[in-house]
Order: sequence, then C-alpha cells, then structure tokens
Amino acid sequence: MKRNNLTRRVLAMLLAAMLFLTGTLPVSADSTQTFSDARWSNGSYSTTLGDMAGRRLYVYGIVDSLGEGAEPETDSGIVLAADADITRLEAAMLLYRLCGTEAEISCPFTDVPEIYLPAVRWLYAAGITRGISAEQYGTGYLTRAQFLTMLSRLLAWESAVRDAEWDEAVYEAEFSGQARENDLLPVGVHDEGLKHGDVYLILLVLMQKYFPEKQAPVRAEMSLPNQITLTAGSVEDAEAQLAAALQYAPNRVELYFTADCTEDEIAGFYSRYDTNREGYEGEYPFITLTNTAISRGYSCSWLDANLIVFRFYSYAPAYLAYLDAADWLRCFEDEAYSRCLAEFREKEILPLASPDADDYTRARKAQELVCRVASYDWAEYRSITQKEGSAHPEAHSITGFLSGGNIVCDGYAKVYQWILTCLGVDCFVVYGIGAGDNHAWNKVRVDGNWYNADVCWKDTGSGDYYFLRSDSFFRQNRHSFSDDYVTERFASPENYYR
Repeated sequence: MKRNNLTRRVLAMLLAAMLFLTGTLPVSADSTQTFSDARWSNGSYSTTLGDMAGRRLYVYGIVDSLGEGAEPETDSGIVLAADADITRLEAAMLLYRLCGTEAEISCPFTDVPEIYLPAVRWLYAAGITRGISAEQYGTGYLTRAQFLTMLSRLLAWESAVRDAEWDEAVYEAEFSGQARENDLLPVGVHDEGLKHGDVYLILLVLMQKYFPEKQAPVRAEMSLPNQITLTAGSVEDAEAQLAAALQYAPNRVELYFTADCTEDEIAGFYSRYDTNREGYEGEYPFITLTNTAISRGYSCSWLDANLIVFRFYSYAPAYLAYLDAADWLRCFEDEAYSRCLAEFREKEILPLASPDADDYTRARKAQELVCRVASYDWAEYRSITQKEGSAHPEAHSITGFLSGGNIVCDGYAKVYQWILTCLGVDCFVVYGIGAGDNHAWNKVRVDGNWYNADVCWKDTGSGDYYFLRSDSFFRQNRHSFSDDYVTERFASPENYYR
C-alpha cells in the first residue's frame, strides 16, 4: 500500500511538472484571495431597452453621453436621449465609430460640420450614403427608411429597389423586411419612426454579428438598473421584451400595454406570471434567474388597465455571477471578484461551449470542471451538522469556489448553475434533504427535458450515479424534495440514458 501511494505521488509530481513546462497547468481557484459578493451600485437609474443598448455602446466607446460638462461620474448621470429623434449627422458618427475607416476622398456635401466630416466622408466613399442631393448630406432627423437603406448598402443586401427613385414607403417596406430576415430589428425597436434608442439597439446587434472586435470596454462597467420601462403592443411582444429586460437584472419592470391589447389578453398574460395567486398551476417563469432558498423571487401587480409592474427581490447568485462575468456590466462591489469571474469564464467555461457541443455534453463537461477545481469542505459540514454555526460561510457560495475551491453542497449547486448558465443550458438549485441532512443539488434541462444532477455527491465519491436522473430515482436514493413545485412544475419523469 505504501509503495502504491508513493508511486501515485511521484506520478502526480511528474504530471504537474510536465503541465507546468508545457504551460497547460489548469486554472484553479485562488487560495490566497477572499472575495465578497456584496452588490454594487454606481447611481440608481431608470432605463429602457434602447437606453440599455446605448449604455453598452457607451462602455465600448461607440456612444457618448449627451449631457453637458465633464464625463459623468455615476451611471445615473449618463444622458443618451434614447426616446428622442436622432439626426442624420448623429447616426453617421455612430456608424463610423462602429465600422468606419478613414477615407481619403473629398466630401461633396457642403452642409456637414467639421466634426462630422470624417464620418460622412467615409459613408460617401463606401457608398453607404448619397445624401439628400448632390451637394447636401442632410442635417435633419433621420427616418427609419433612410437608416435601413444605409444598412442595406453597408451589408450589400440585394434589392430590386436600390436604384429606384426614392420613395419613403417603398424603401421602408423593402428594407424593413430585409432587416428582419437578417435579425437586425431586435426586440424593443419601434415599428414606426426612429429614435436614438432604436439606433442603439440595431447597432448593438450589428456589432455582435459583424464587428465583435469592437466589444472592448474603454469606460468603466455599467451597474445594474433600478427600473426598466417597457411598452408592448401584444402579449408576445411583452414576453419578448420582458425576457430582454431581465438580462440586466433590474429591481423593477414597468410594463405598459398599448391600446392594441384587449383587457382579456392582458388578463391572460397576468395569470401566467402571477405565481402568488391561489391555485397557480404554471411553471415559475424566472426560476433559473431568481431561485434561491425560496421559489418566488419576484411578484407582479396589475396596477392599472394597461400597467403591470414586476418587482424582483433576489436574483440567483449564479445569474448575477453570469452577468458580472460579461465585460460591460458589474454586479459586485469587489472588483477583484469581478475580474476573477471574468477570467474563469474566459479560460475555463467558454472553451466548453464549442458549436458541436450539445446540452448533454455541456452538462457533463461542466460537472467535470466543478469537480476538478472544487474540494468538499468537511470542516464546514461538521460545524453545521454539529449545530456549531457556519465556520466558513463562503463555502456556500461561488466566492468560496473561486477563493480556494472549498465548498459544500449548495456551493456546488450554485457554481454548477453559474457554469451552465454561461453555456446556455437552463439550470436551477433544488433544496431538500440528502441522507438525512439539509442538502442542495440541481435541476438541469437537457434536450428540452428536466433532470436532477448532484455534483456534490459526484465529487465526494458517487461518480455519475446521480447525474441526470429522475425524481423517483432521487427519492429512492437518499434524496427528498422540500418543495412540491420542483417535481410538479419541473417534473423529471425519467433518467437520461446515452
């Protein structure tokens, strides 16, 4: 036995040396750093979807604050005029900053102020604009048809009307259709007219699809908004906008329905989202975003004939970590924690998201990643089970995982949810009893179906025995569910076999 142990230690040392020499030593948790996940705020502000798109472009240096004076010190001081009409000159500058290059040719337009000349010169040289006449670019407000026509030239869309005489309605119909086909009219863009916010939303999608290299922060990250206001013309539109708004984790969402929606339609929408009403039978719609130790992380109120207000009390730690790991939003006071989240996501999580990886592969690889980095914190387990209180509170969180790797069951579950959220796989934390003690594991959606996965017990000796199993399997194997909604609303009727 001693010889075998010595042999294993020697082999481990040789492997570590080889990994070090080849520069492929796996990233592990930082045992020298203690992190805080206290929420951060840099000025409470209310916003819209268009304004939030502008704020992201602001962080990337594409958009400037339109307020007077020095650069705003807080997020609440940023002025982007999302609901105001946009001029042709302003749009030219935004397009130029996103995808323009310096043009050497002269500009034939005599009405362009010097500050906008490089932008308009590039637009003209690239064939994106022809102006409103041979000598005038046009300094008035930009119409939706004009902007979409510019995009059609930028992206070389084929069109039978491109060289036809200008007709606002004809060009609007032609290029609105092409923009939709190319997914360049995202949720939140007005159906009529053109505002700053509409241009921000379209440019954000344009950047993500065609100019991803521009997604490089040049300003400090944006804090999460206090409130987002939405206006929807249909129930489908309301649901799409609500989903888009929640990518920013607001505390409150005000959703206004236009006169196009009937009272019955609004009532049907409300009944699907009011999870607190007696007899509620639907799925909890935001459980992957808000689930903590309780199932209901939000409430909604029908306050007026056309107004429904959502209040979000607590977002899942995994979801906040997912948002913070992006390069333009910041959720936590601890800047070192934000950097660590981003680094771990970049180096360890995103390589698991290869295009050919399906949900099953991502769920398995995520489990392997957690188990490679984490170690079970037996000292914390003994302290809790002996009712001595928590010896290491960080063992129950993602901070514990990234500041040493020592965590217990709910720490494993939160980390697993974070990684799968980054990989685009739905997952939430289940709280129950395991082998007689308080326990936590996950529900994971693979190929459209929900399954149970206990990563903690995988790492403490059970292997894949508890990976993607049914509710009945878990009940029969030392797990019991504390909340009926977990098995009634998110039932796992069978084991996953592959």
